[in-house]
Amino acid sequence: MANQYVTVTCRSPRLSVRALMDEDAPTISAGYGGFEETQRPGRRSLVTWNGQAAYRMTLALVFDGWPRSSVQAPCSALERMASMVAAFQAPPKIRVSGAAVPKAGLDWRIDDLTWGEALRTHAGLLVRQRVALTLVQAVDEGTGVRVSTAATKRLSGRSVMLAAPGGAVALQRLAARELGAAKRWKEIARINAIRDPKKVRAGTLLRLP
Repeated sequence: MANQYVTVTCRSPRLSVRALMDEDAPTISAGYGGFEETQRPGRRSLVTWNGQAAYRMTLALVFDGWPRSSVQAPCSALERMASMVAAFQAPPKIRVSGAAVPKAGLDWRIDDLTWGEALRTHAGLLVRQRVALTLVQAVDEGTGVRVSTAATKRLSGRSVMLAAPGGAVALQRLAARELGAAKRWKEIARINAIRDPKKVRAGTLLRLP
C-alpha cells in the first residue's frame, strides 16, 4: 500500500530513496519541554525555561528488492546522506515524507544509522536490508541565540574552562566565582549560545562577559 512507503530526499547532494516502513512506527523522542529545575534550600525549586530542544525521531525502514532487484544503491545513497559532505562539514539536510511520518515538513539530519537484518541471494546480491535511522531536527544557526555587535564589545575577552558538569547549577557556580553573582549565569549561556545547560560538559571553554 502507498501509505506504507517513506521517501527520504536530499538536495545537496541530490539523492532520493524510497523504502517500506518497518513494523515500528516513526517515533518522536525529543523536542518538547526545555525546563530545568534548580534546587533552593528551604524554598520551592526554581523552574527556568532554557529553550526548546530540537526534535528527534526514530525511523525504521526496509529496502526490499526480493527476489531479483539489488537494494545496494539506495543503501549507499542513505549512507551518503549520513556522511560529511566534505572535511569539517556536517552531513546534509534531508526531508522525510510519507503518510505516517510525523513532522514531515521539517528539515532533518541523520544522527545515526543502525543496519539490521539483511538478505542476499546465493550470488551475493543484496535484496533486502533493514535499517533504523535516528534523526535530529536541522535547526539553522540563524534561529538560535545571536550575539549582537554591541554585546560582543562588552565581553571581557577572558575564557574559562568549566570544571564540572551540572547544567545551570555549574554555570551559576562559575558566574558566582568569576563575575561575583550566580544570577549572571544566563549571560554566560547567552554569549556562548548555550541552549541547554544540561548538555554542557566538563572541560568546555566558555567566554565571559
